[in-house]
Order: sequence, then structure tokens, then C-alpha cells
Amino acid sequence: MVELRSPLALALTSASLLILSLAVYVSASEKVTVYPIADSSVDYGFPESNYGGLDVIGVADVKLSGTSFQLVARGYLMFELPKLPKDAAIGEAALTIYVASIGSTTKVYVHLCPDSSWRELEINWRNARDMSRSP
Repeated sequence: MVELRSPLALALTSASLLILSLAVYVSASEKVTVYPIADSSVDYGFPESNYGGLDVIGVADVKLSGTSFQLVARGYLMFELPKLPKDAAIGEAALTIYVASIGSTTKVYVHLCPDSSWRELEINWRNARDMSRSP
């Protein structure tokens, strides 16, 4: 079990997508929708570039066999979690992802990013925060 702290930072790997919201269900009768307070992409091929000002989050992991072509990009999202009573139990949490384009067999992985000190308009491949190894 992972202890969730606010702000919650996530890293996304593999696909091109557009992120809209994270819904947190505190109980069967109460639903809270939380929107990102920061989002950006980082790109291996352009390690100094920042994509925090764009409307989409590009995420990819493509290597063409027989060539040196490699496209690796990760998306970063940060959410301010609502204040919950100490005895509150989160029954369910859902990350809603709206996809702009994706390959038919592509999977999207969501990783916890324990370091939430990154900034939307400053993060790039070189200063990107570590993410959990397993989604």
C-alpha cells in the first residue's frame, strides 16, 4: 500500500495522450474530482526542452529496429489532493485519460513519482524526477 501525500506526482510512460482529470472516490456517496495543478512532458531526444506550456502530454517509447532512431518521452502530472479526515478510506481512485493518438497495441503505464518538487515550466529530461520502477 502506498501512502498518498499531497501534492501527488505521477509519471506516465508509453503512448501519446491528453490528460484531463483524476477522480477520487472517498465513499460510495461522495465523489471528488481533482484536476492537475501541473503537467508536462520530457523528451530524451531534446533533453533541455520543456513542454509544460502545451495542451497535450506526449508519452512514447519507440525504437525502430535496424536504425538508431529512438523516441522516448515521459509525461508528468501533479495533483493537489483534497484534505481528508484521518479515518477516511479511499474506496476507489480512477485516472481518466483522453487519448489523442495511440497504437492499437500500446499500453499506458502510470508510476508514482515520489519527488513532487518539479515545476511545470522547468522540468526537462535532464532534471526530471525519478519514478517508481513498477507501474
